[in-house]
Amino acid sequence: FYAKTGFEREMRTWCTASGVHFQSFWTLTANSKRCRPGAGALISEEVTKLAEKYGVTPQVLFFRYVMGLGVVPLNGTCNERHMDEDIRARMVPLTQEDGATIDGVLAHCENEVSVESS
Repeated sequence: FYAKTGFEREMRTWCTASGVHFQSFWTLTANSKRCRPGAGALISEEVTKLAEKYGVTPQVLFFRYVMGLGVVPLNGTCNERHMDEDIRARMVPLTQEDGATIDGVLAHCENEVSVESS
C-alpha cells in the first residue's frame, strides 16, 4: 500500500467486489520515507496535524485511515506498545473530511511518483 503501486486501488476494488479482505504489508514503512518520491504520506504536515487533532501518532492515524478503506493492515512489530497502539487505531473517530484530507496527501504522493518516472 504505497504510491508507486497506486495504493493498490484496482486490486482493492476487485477484492471488495469479490468479497475478499485486502491485507497490506509494509503500510507504515513504505509511506514514511523522506528520500523516496511519493513515500512521505505518513510524515506529511497534513497527517501530522490530524494525528495531533486526534491525540494519536501519525502511524496510528494512518492505520485508522487504511482500515477505513476496508484494508486490513498487517502489523510486523515486535514492540508491545506499538502493537497496543495499532490495535486501538480502530477507535479513532476519523471524519470523512479528515479522510478526504489524507486522500489528497496520497494523490500528491502518486503525482510525485509519476513525475519521477517521467
